[in-house]
Amino acid sequence: MSMLSVFPKRLVTAILSGLLLGFPVVQAADDNQEKSDDAATKRSTLISATQVIRKDVEVKLSSVGRLQSILSPTVATEVSGRVLSTRVNSGDEVRAGDTLLTLDTTIVELNKNAALADIDSLKIQIANEERRVERFRSLKKKDYLASTQLDDSIAQVRVLRSQLKAAYARLEVINDQLKKAALISPVDGVIDERMVSTGDFVKVGTPAFTIINNVKLRAHLPLPEGAAARLNKGQPVHLSSPLAPGVSVDARITELRPVVGNGSRAVTAIVDMENPGAWRPDGTVIGIITVETREGAMIVPETSIVRRPTGSVVYVIEDDRVVQKSVELGLRIPEGIEVTGELSGDERIAVDGAAFLVDGAAIRFAEAN
Repeated sequence: MSMLSVFPKRLVTAILSGLLLGFPVVQAADDNQEKSDDAATKRSTLISATQVIRKDVEVKLSSVGRLQSILSPTVATEVSGRVLSTRVNSGDEVRAGDTLLTLDTTIVELNKNAALADIDSLKIQIANEERRVERFRSLKKKDYLASTQLDDSIAQVRVLRSQLKAAYARLEVINDQLKKAALISPVDGVIDERMVSTGDFVKVGTPAFTIINNVKLRAHLPLPEGAAARLNKGQPVHLSSPLAPGVSVDARITELRPVVGNGSRAVTAIVDMENPGAWRPDGTVIGIITVETREGAMIVPETSIVRRPTGSVVYVIEDDRVVQKSVELGLRIPEGIEVTGELSGDERIAVDGAAFLVDGAAIRFAEAN
């Protein structure tokens, strides 16, 4: 067998032609190799890649609710009388101890004078009766007086002393009425409503003012039925309000109240906190509740996820090819999307160009990664 029979006829023809035309045989072989490389390059997909991120992910629920004052007492009159003057109006700020209104105390003053007169009278009667007791004791020693007369006089002194004690008690009640004729604010706050005017006759327990205390506030955050099972007392809440843009409060759920309804399992999360300064009762509040923290969750860019008929997939890079991995999508965060499934968390995955890949596809990189 000749050596020419070993080579393909086309290659032999090319070599002979090259020799005849004066071209080196090596040049023709290099051209064929370049064409083969170009074809392989055209068959590979240009991509960019990134590393799967491990990150703690917080699961959060949001709610828009309202603010309420924890302390909002309705101040009522404690004695009867005619309103002599009112010192404050709706919207006025008050401090604990400030006078809100005063009542006419003419009748109470008269009762006080009568009580003082009764006390003076009883003191005189007691002094006279005590002198009588001493005289009766002296006569009793000389057997000039029956024992019953002395005993009756001693008993009378005791009765008068009891009456004096009662008179002092009545005087204390009257002094207390005089003190309460001036209605005092029990807390710091703002007058929400004034319900009486000068000249009104009020009785004991007549509502006069409603005061809203702004120091301690309560947020009511309504949440749907589906969130009820994920909520617990003590979960952290981040609060903000359009009343004061840029101001926020971090607190915790104080209690959970079920919403009254026919078969409803919805809840309202109650959050008590200190007023950061500019918030007001009945204002809007936005609450972000952290219900769960998933430690070491796998995060991938959204552009790396490809939707296929069988579900969502990502393409893991292995040398110059990719392997398709199925994933389940979780939470979206600024860094990407949480995924679970066939990933371990230490892979490099295709990002740009991922949508054009299939399992086992050849790849080339847009830039070094």
